[in-house]
Amino acid sequence: MVRTIKNAKEFAAAIAHKNEAQKELLDIYENCFLPVLKEFDGKVYNKRFRTAVEIRMQQAGHNGKIYLREKGQHHEQIELQLQEYTCPGNYNEYEDLYICLIAKYVAGNYRISYIDTIQNNIHEAWIKNGRDNITERQQAVDEWQKCMQVANELERALKAYNALPFAFRMNVDRNQFHVY
Repeated sequence: MVRTIKNAKEFAAAIAHKNEAQKELLDIYENCFLPVLKEFDGKVYNKRFRTAVEIRMQQAGHNGKIYLREKGQHHEQIELQLQEYTCPGNYNEYEDLYICLIAKYVAGNYRISYIDTIQNNIHEAWIKNGRDNITERQQAVDEWQKCMQVANELERALKAYNALPFAFRMNVDRNQFHVY
């Protein structure tokens, strides 16, 4: 029988905790980041922008365990990360939401562009991924029994495959055999 790290109840509680953190990050994006983005439209991109978002987060009552970081800049695309540590003292447990900010190069400065940011394909995909994470994780909770059946079928299939002669198994192209 397949063993799980957490039972169904513990798994559901952990997913609920992760989903709440992801919802909080999306709330910050919608109610803190976007309004500041609109205010800074056309202004030079620098630390003042991130500080303004952080101040808006504090005013909105978001706790001190959420950070806004600049992860990198490649010409006009600036990669920002909203990150919330979900387990105090454990820096490996966090939820994050990436944001692709667009700053157009004008007269020697990178100036924030509200419309280019919200219409950017990468930006839209990253925000959609944040929302989709919540749905996908909840689906895993809701369909626990179905997922366990598939995992048990996988275990039976792996045992049958491992029982095949070694010479045959070495002849099988394993490029598509991935368990993530």
